[in-house]
Amino acid sequence: MENKFKSLQVIKKGVLATLVWLLSIAGILILLTVGAIQIPFIQTELAKTFAKYLSAKTGNKISLESLNISGFDSVQIESIQIKDEFDSTMITADFVSMDFSLVNMIIEKEASIEGLNLINTQFSIIKHNDSTAMNISGFLRKLKALMPKFFG
Repeated sequence: MENKFKSLQVIKKGVLATLVWLLSIAGILILLTVGAIQIPFIQTELAKTFAKYLSAKTGNKISLESLNISGFDSVQIESIQIKDEFDSTMITADFVSMDFSLVNMIIEKEASIEGLNLINTQFSIIKHNDSTAMNISGFLRKLKALMPKFFG
């Protein structure tokens, strides 16, 4: 009986040690992930991957050179270009700086821009012969379909 009790305690200690070890590893991985997301190179690579995703979903080629998120409520983008589905440049900017409300996005589920600075920016909003709407209208409609909780 005493041997059974000792082996049961050994099993409990082993399970507890394993659980503590797994939770420690999970915590370290979460901290490393959050820390890595703060590195501008990683932010840029994630943004480029997201731009490719949006390009595939909307049919509008989206490219950027770099992205930096600072303070969780400010974004700076260098050299962004958005082309329409006919491969005409629709929007291009050398630099975009945007301040937004993280609180509104999380609590109220509403995107709001508090400040926007565009440097050397061009818009080419046109209606192609084969289209029924302006190029920007079609792009925004596609974005709205992808992100319904942020646009309405």
